[in-house]
Amino acid sequence: MKRALLTICLSLTIGLAGVTLLAAPAAAQGETPARVTLVLTDGTHLVGTVTKQEGDKVYFKSDALGDLVLDKKSIASVGAAQVPTTAGGTSATAVNPTAGTEAAAKWSGTINASYAFISGLAPTLGSANSNSVQASGFVERSTRKDAIAVISSYTLQKTDGAASDTANDFQVTAAYNRPLSSRFAFLSRNTVDMNRVLQYKYSFTTLDGLAFMPVAQKKVKLTVAPGVAYTHSEFEDTGIIAQTLRTLNFNGMGIGAYETLLIQFNPAMSLSQSQIYIYTPSSGRNQESGSIKLLGMVSPRVGLSIGFDYQYDDILPSPPLTNFYRTFTSGIQFKF
Repeated sequence: MKRALLTICLSLTIGLAGVTLLAAPAAAQGETPARVTLVLTDGTHLVGTVTKQEGDKVYFKSDALGDLVLDKKSIASVGAAQVPTTAGGTSATAVNPTAGTEAAAKWSGTINASYAFISGLAPTLGSANSNSVQASGFVERSTRKDAIAVISSYTLQKTDGAASDTANDFQVTAAYNRPLSSRFAFLSRNTVDMNRVLQYKYSFTTLDGLAFMPVAQKKVKLTVAPGVAYTHSEFEDTGIIAQTLRTLNFNGMGIGAYETLLIQFNPAMSLSQSQIYIYTPSSGRNQESGSIKLLGMVSPRVGLSIGFDYQYDDILPSPPLTNFYRTFTSGIQFKF
């Protein structure tokens, strides 16, 4: 049985710092501005046109975010390869005379630390007070050709009166994305999950598929990636239920889908949501996990976050085990 979560999100965008550029004259009146790709010092890629330059400011019209004003020192490089060399307007070398035809690999990442208290009066979240802590990290290396990311998280949640933890979960995901066109990409996600509440010694899942963007607007991006999946789980050595599950075969090839949604309300506000679902026909096993988060940057590199995470595995008998659980997080994020 599938579950869904909904929440509200608040966000401010990415901080910038970096490399000094040379001033250049604005495009002559009547010329059509050239489309370029600006790579910021934090790894952000912005595609659009340079409308003018004044002093140390670059006025840029982004395809995704609209009109922006950037410090020249925040621009690491300009990708001239994506625009015709004969195009009019401000050229890539005018914005940055040292810009190459292809940007170097960029690294980016975030670190999150969260604490949440959920009152027992909240009827949809449980009947007793609960406290949870979460730490997570994200590191990505991206180029024009592909991107590789490693995401990890640890969550611990305790509920008043409960005999054991209501969440005790460590996850590591390696993700690979290779764009094939403006709307299609090859996607691979590989996750190892060690969940004490679900009595996983470890659970490995992989999903490889073709990602498609049915919505690719300036402020809304929806990606859906159906594909081929494989799952393999090992359960704890102790406990009658875990020992019984260890004797059964719930593993094998399957099908699944990964979905992400990003809503960029404006350059300072966004909402992010993701969900992955895997079905194994040989055992009838349904696995699902997802998250939804809001992020508000209070400085270029520090922000506040709030969100929900959940995980579901219908192969686990409930009761006595928990086959569906959710955690509420609220904390601070550092961007580097």
